Amino acid sequence: MEALSDSISRGAYALTDAVNELAGLGKVKLHFVSKSWVDVDDYPSYKQAQKILLRSLIAPKDGFISRVFNRKVSVRITRFLAPTNITPNQITFFSLLTAVAAAVSFALSHPLLGGLLAQFTSILDGVDGEIARLKFLRSNFGEIFDSILDRYADFFIVIGMVYAWYCASGRVAALLVGAAALTGIPLSMLFKEKFRNVFGQPFLPEKHDGILRFLPANRDGRLFIVMLGGIFNLLPAALILLAAISQLQALCRLYRVRRFN
Repeated sequence: MEALSDSISRGAYALTDAVNELAGLGKVKLHFVSKSWVDVDDYPSYKQAQKILLRSLIAPKDGFISRVFNRKVSVRITRFLAPTNITPNQITFFSLLTAVAAAVSFALSHPLLGGLLAQFTSILDGVDGEIARLKFLRSNFGEIFDSILDRYADFFIVIGMVYAWYCASGRVAALLVGAAALTGIPLSMLFKEKFRNVFGQPFLPEKHDGILRFLPANRDGRLFIVMLGGIFNLLPAALILLAAISQLQALCRLYRVRRFN
C-alpha cells in the first residue's frame, strides 16, 4: 500500500508503477515474458489466458494419438479439476482403477466397454501430468508412482483380453500371444529409462527411432489399438498386433543403440 501511495503521489496511477517501485527497493523480483503475455482484466482476456495456459500443458514428447486425440479431452478434464483439491497421484490411482474396470469388462465378454475404458485410461494418463504441471505439484515420487501404476494398468488390461480370448476359443495361442505382449509392452518405458541413465540424455523417438517412430508402440498407441480391438470385437488381432509391435520396437532399438558406444 505504501508503494502504491508513493507512486500515486508522483502522478503514476498504474499498479505496475507500484510494483516497479518495489522492484527498485529489492522487495519483489521481475520476470519478463517475451511472448504469450495477456493482461487479464476482463472476461475475454481471462479466457484467452486460460487457453494459452492449457495449451502449454501439452508435453512436446507426446505420441501421435495423444497429441491428436487424447489431449483434446484431457485438457478439458484438467480445466474442470484444476479448482479442486484433487492431486495428480489421486488421478493416477483412478486411472489404474479405470484400467482394472476395462480388464474386468474384457474378461466378462464386454469388449466394447473394455475398449472404451482402456482409452479413457490413456486419457487420464495425460491428466495427472497436466495437473502436476499446472499446479506446480510435480515430484520425484509422483513420477515413479505414475510409471509403476501404468505398468500395472497395462498388465491388467492385457490379462483381461487374453482371458476373454482363451475362454472363447480354448487355444493355447491366446496364452502365447499374451505372454509375448506382456513381456514386450514394458520394454518401451524400460528402454527409455535405461537409455537416459546410461547415456545421460533423454530418448527421443522422433530422433532415435527413425522410421519406427511411426509405430503405435508407445502407450497412447497401444491403448488406442486396445480400444479398436474392443470396439470391433477383434481381441485376438489386437493382442497379436500389440505383441508384434512392442517386440519389434524393443529389438530395433537394441540394434540401433549400438552406434552410441
